Amino acid sequence: MMMFKVMPGSPRTSGAMTNEAYVWQRSSSAAVSDAVVSAPEKMGGLAPLGAEIAWRDATADVAWPELDFAALRRAGRTVSAVLRVGPRTPTPAAGETVCAIAREMLARFRAGGVEPWEIQVDFDCAESKLDGYRAWLASLRAMAAPLPVRPTVLPSWLDRPAFAALARECGGYILQVHATERPRIDAQETALCEASRARVWVERAGRIGVPFRVALPTYTYLVAFAPDGKLLDIMAEGKTRTWPAGTVMRAFRPDAAELATVVADWMKDRPACLTGLLWYRLPVATDELNWRWPTLEAVMAGRPPRRGLRVEKSGTSPVDIALVNAGEAEEPLPAEIIATGAGGGADADGIGGYRAEMRGADVVFQRAPEFAAAHLAPGARHPLGWVRTETEIQLHVR
Repeated sequence: MMMFKVMPGSPRTSGAMTNEAYVWQRSSSAAVSDAVVSAPEKMGGLAPLGAEIAWRDATADVAWPELDFAALRRAGRTVSAVLRVGPRTPTPAAGETVCAIAREMLARFRAGGVEPWEIQVDFDCAESKLDGYRAWLASLRAMAAPLPVRPTVLPSWLDRPAFAALARECGGYILQVHATERPRIDAQETALCEASRARVWVERAGRIGVPFRVALPTYTYLVAFAPDGKLLDIMAEGKTRTWPAGTVMRAFRPDAAELATVVADWMKDRPACLTGLLWYRLPVATDELNWRWPTLEAVMAGRPPRRGLRVEKSGTSPVDIALVNAGEAEEPLPAEIIATGAGGGADADGIGGYRAEMRGADVVFQRAPEFAAAHLAPGARHPLGWVRTETEIQLHVR
């Protein structure tokens, strides 16, 4: 286990932390509304995306997500209004525009009967421009008072001289420890969020002495690379698209068991100014690139999700074969499932991304290469084929 040097006099604490979840969908749907209303009690707060600014030269192009304010009211949780700001040099003129949009965002929440307890600002500011961003935040605080304004910050800011003053003036911030670097074609699957680095960053933030929460990932993102490794696109939600021949698709996802261990360790001992966790993003039934609730609830409790992948058969002629995930963690589709004892006269076929092949008296169901990144959600069932035989078969997962 990695050991950390604790600075003399650095206050420490233990115990439970608050849990909140981002609601980041741009379009409202029944599934999103249901997820907002039915979130477990342990998810004490929700942070819906309220507005997103993209810049066209000096002009702000604002997207207003469709928010179900009635669902937010029924949920009965604390609500943070999140403003996402695209890349831009933080000039005073641009700051005035950001303030005006934030003011309208607050008005929309209040018109919907939802009173936010804070504004969060998600702006990937260049490290060399933090003084300009600090001025933006000061204007936002003056506009929103008495509501606090909390910025989402990157780990690379922590050692910059301008950051400590920015953090103290804001009175708190959210430290994002996922998706901190540009994806690489040769990176590990867990490069989205490496637990060891998150631990180091939290200790570093703790030495600043300003209250903060940590933003942790629940999502998978798919990255398309050209054969030479050039990044083509990143997809974290929505429909996939068709790519040219030779495109390399990689899936990057958090390791639920590792993050559960990190959470458990923080509940035992952490910097006193680490007060809570923000999960990106709220589980929604139709969101295929995100954890389901069984996974997230286990990790929130500091417990590695229980594994429970099994292969089942039903029927007699033919015998239908399916994968079932009875555990709490999403599971990768196995590379091979072997049906032994089928006999030389057996007939078989694969479905759902598997093809059947006879190997002597066995039938081998092989996963197609394009399904290598596919995972089976907790509670899900995945048919993979059938075998027609007069003998009893045994199933084995490889």
